[in-house]
Amino acid sequence: MKQRILALVLFILSFSPLFAQQAPLPKYASKVQKAIVQLNTFDKDGNVLHTGTAFYVGENGEALADYALMKDAYRAVVTDQSGKTADVDCIKGADDTYSMVRFLVNTKGNAVLPVSTTAIPQGGVVYALPFTQQKSKVCASGRVLETSPVKDQYSYYTLSADLGTEAVGAPVFNESGELVGILQSAVGGKSYVMDIRYRDELKISAFMPTATQVALNGINIPKGLPDTKEESLVYTYFKSQSASNEEYGALIDRFIRTYPDNAEGYYRRATLRADLRQYDEAEADLQQYESLSENKSAANVYASTLRAQILSVKGDVGGALAIYDRLCAEGHQSPGVLYAISALRETRGDSLADILAPLDTAIASFGTPLPREAANYVLRRGQVLANNEKYREAVLDYNQYAYLMNSKVNALFYYERSQIEINAHMYQQAYDDIISAVTAAPNNVAYRVEKAVICLRVNHVDECIEACQSALALDPNQPDAYRILGYAQLQKGDKTSARQSLQRAIDLGDENAQKLMDTYLK
Repeated sequence: MKQRILALVLFILSFSPLFAQQAPLPKYASKVQKAIVQLNTFDKDGNVLHTGTAFYVGENGEALADYALMKDAYRAVVTDQSGKTADVDCIKGADDTYSMVRFLVNTKGNAVLPVSTTAIPQGGVVYALPFTQQKSKVCASGRVLETSPVKDQYSYYTLSADLGTEAVGAPVFNESGELVGILQSAVGGKSYVMDIRYRDELKISAFMPTATQVALNGINIPKGLPDTKEESLVYTYFKSQSASNEEYGALIDRFIRTYPDNAEGYYRRATLRADLRQYDEAEADLQQYESLSENKSAANVYASTLRAQILSVKGDVGGALAIYDRLCAEGHQSPGVLYAISALRETRGDSLADILAPLDTAIASFGTPLPREAANYVLRRGQVLANNEKYREAVLDYNQYAYLMNSKVNALFYYERSQIEINAHMYQQAYDDIISAVTAAPNNVAYRVEKAVICLRVNHVDECIEACQSALALDPNQPDAYRILGYAQLQKGDKTSARQSLQRAIDLGDENAQKLMDTYLK
């Protein structure tokens, strides 16, 4: 009778969610343990951040681990059963919701765990095998109590027992020794397993969901590339717009190592190196780019343009112009090349006619009516005209730019046009534009001070005073605002207030305020 009661108790406990169950180590354990490694991650200063289990699922060093181990890490190292270590090379995908990260290790000939292609049946027994260098005859085990679907093609398993925190992140096997999942954190006396097939979702792509980007950004270890060359090119392009030079440089180096015969990688690295003033290295990449490019003519144009830009930055205006002139002579007279020629001629101090000629040609090349793509060229011509005191002509170009942009211009544009209009004695237009500038950028003190100046020009004295006061509300130590305020108060006959305002400007170091004081308030 006692034996039957004991057997019943053991049977109940085997299904109880309140107790971890130890099972004899499966026969396949010694074989699969070769692919299970210890993962150590480190912070920015090289201190150990986390230690746990990882395991190989690919012959090229592809491995998986719990996301929490990699969170905030700047470096990671794996150690196998024999004590051999290898660095984690890059992150290939991450998901912090289901706590899984996929990465590559700098290793060769690593053992690989056999992956199951089917779900675990209800009541099926599974075994968790965390990394250990100690010999043991038992391991944590549990039965599947419940299966929940994930994205209609994966499974999330609830186990009958808490398998222990030390086993979190461990590979989970079925009775045949196939890898079926990764052990998640325990809750309420039960453990949870994420389907190992979910690793297929852990990938880097050119257009990733925000949640994936956030998960990847939570790890500071270098990221890998998408699975194809074409998508990798798109991905690296987008990264060039957002990543730091260091991060982007590492990424483009990885692209070149992965696709050494792709010309585009060398051109992109040359562009980065030129920005970093690494001119010799940039030239070496340009030569490689030209050598590998199938379209030699197009490659020559791109490479020559970048070489000209490098010479411009180095101050060799003549050398840069010689390259652009050659491109034009060879029939590559694009608007961008003409724009650059105009800018270099202005730097060299050429005549206004010589500076404007390439811009006029570039604008004419767009045809009529001008498309929006011509807007920046029109604006640049207006700036050149203004710089050469051709103010009314400059205003015409600024007006055309606003038209081409469908009036979607910023506060700086309104401010610049107002300054040109003042010089052209177009005061009402200047007043209208400075009002628009202040409206678009209400916290810009300089715009409010300039509004005050222009208000005086058009005899809006009360509005001038209000503009000065609003500027001083933003910056109470603005001497120009006090000086203009004092002068406006003089126009109103309020000498007491004017004296106070001018004295405040003088205290802030404004010499012109002192002259006004001496002239009007002796």
